[in-house]
Amino acid sequence: MVQSEEAPGSQRGNEAAYDPKKDLKRKAKSKDPGWKYRFWPNINRKDVVQCMLCDKQVHAGIGRLNRHLAGGFTNVEKCAKTTTAIMREMNAYLSSTTRRKVVEIDSEDEAEARQGAADDNEVIEVEEEEVGQGVAQKRKRAIFKVSAPPQKVSKSVASMLRKSPEEVIEERHAKSSAQTTIDHCIKKSKEDKEPLLERAKKKTDALRDKHELAWQEYGCTLMSDGWTDKRSRHLVNFLVNSPARTFFLDSHDVSSKIIDARFLAKLLEDKINEIGSQYVVQVVTDNGANYKAARKF
Repeated sequence: MVQSEEAPGSQRGNEAAYDPKKDLKRKAKSKDPGWKYRFWPNINRKDVVQCMLCDKQVHAGIGRLNRHLAGGFTNVEKCAKTTTAIMREMNAYLSSTTRRKVVEIDSEDEAEARQGAADDNEVIEVEEEEVGQGVAQKRKRAIFKVSAPPQKVSKSVASMLRKSPEEVIEERHAKSSAQTTIDHCIKKSKEDKEPLLERAKKKTDALRDKHELAWQEYGCTLMSDGWTDKRSRHLVNFLVNSPARTFFLDSHDVSSKIIDARFLAKLLEDKINEIGSQYVVQVVTDNGANYKAARKF
């Protein structure tokens, strides 16, 4: 911490009454609104400024303390005692003071210039300019764009409020007061889903047409597999494989059926006829005894 020196012209007897925060000599004559909330703790060290709200001293100039009051900057600690009004005031000032500064730098100074710009939340662009022949005859112009970076502050409710409570209530009353019924919601849900289901069905039908062309040209394999889901339902799936890859045909819930050889044979026969018996080259199932026995029917 930088120690504050004795106020000019003050006597030892009235040191307790002296407040350096109110000493105009410790503030710059500037239009920067940040000077309402900061001062120089040491009149001989003007590179150090102190926040009047939380007493934090900043060694990187007044721009960094402005961001300290505005909040929302990753490399500057936010003032713990700043208010929403001060944050808005400082953010507005930082946004209005964007400027560009062009300086000439040597190649070896480029890395240092970039680092300095990054430390002060600035954006730097480096341009090369030909001033003669040869690499040694080039010089670079560093363009510093000094501006407040995008805000990443978590806004308070007050800062996000765009309408007063009275305006919100008045707007609500201006709309229809009729309450939406459950029947209306169900009808609206069906209207929204039906077009989506219709499009999905058309897409699936088009995909099956593509697979059926492959079945007819190359032949196919009918595959069947039985399994039990989490609700203890016994399901039998049917799939068709061909050079066009595997296509899911459908699934049957046979929980209430007696899964014997005759029943399975009838299911397989129906699927073969649905595909076209002339296109089914082979049938693949699991090795259950009832599937093996279904071959005799």
